[in-house]
This record gives sequence, structure tokens and C-alpha cells, in this order.
Amino acid sequence: MNLIEAISEEHSKSRASLISVYIGESREHFSELMDLILGENLLLACRASWVMTHCEDAPVLAAPYFEKLLARISKDDAPPAVKRNTIKLFQEAEIPAALCGDIFNLCYEFLNNPDETAAVRIYSMTVLGRICQSEPELVDEIRLLIKQHLPYSSAGYKARARRVLKELDDVPKK
Repeated sequence: MNLIEAISEEHSKSRASLISVYIGESREHFSELMDLILGENLLLACRASWVMTHCEDAPVLAAPYFEKLLARISKDDAPPAVKRNTIKLFQEAEIPAALCGDIFNLCYEFLNNPDETAAVRIYSMTVLGRICQSEPELVDEIRLLIKQHLPYSSAGYKARARRVLKELDDVPKK
């Protein structure tokens, strides 16, 4: 399958699912997908990042690309779809200790930015909550940040905030 043609041809959930089945557990096919996500063509990057979220093994297959993905979404001109889908991936993936601080800082910035899209903020909240599971000294800081934005946030933000705050209450103190 030619990924560029397949992704360009049609933008639908059924097409994304079909491509994700083709990719399966193949590191080679996933590498082709990552080349599109990290490439210069913004339309292909956005669509390819959406396909990535349909790949069952994406959290494992994408691990070697976390640093490049992080660099991509850290830029001010990062496409919102690529940011959204990458943060969605991070909320499901095992985050390496070496990148934990950088991912924490970026997700903190996204969550603290009221101009950021709702999905990026909500996924960032989950990533921060997961990081707090292994770094309990950050719980109070994240709890405060989440509560700070509650009065002015969407229903989706409030629903996720309730869940993450409950999870933070269960984090053992060190």
C-alpha cells in the first residue's frame, strides 16, 4: 500500500482503520507513517497523525519517535491535529524517564493555555495525571492548575478534571 496515496485519497474513519490494519505491528510501515507525520506536508502530517491514533500498537511502535514528536509539537506553528493526536498517544504510552520532564513541561504549558484547543488541554491533563503517579511531589501543582481553569472551562474539561482530580487524590504521598 502506498501510504501517501491511501491517506490523500480519502479522509474517513474507515480509511484510517484500513490503513492502521495495513500497518499492524510492522515497524517498517509505522516508520513510513512517522515520516509523513514529521514531514513538511501539513495535510499529510495531520491525516497521518490521525491514522496513528487508530494503530493498536502505536504506543509501543512510536516510542523511538517520541523525541522527534515532542520537538514537532513544541513549535509554535505545530498543526493542531498533530498536537492533539501526539498528546493523545502520550496519554496511552509508557513515557520514558528521559523525556518525562520535557513532556510534563509541554503538557503543563498546553493545559495552562486557555487559547489551546480543548482536546489538547484535556489530553494534556491526563498525561500530567499519569506522570504524577510516578512523581507524587507534582500532585499539588497539577491539582492547583486544573482547579484554576475549572470556572471558565468547557464541559469536557470539567468532566476530565473530575476524573483526574479523583485519580490525584489516590496518589500515595512520598
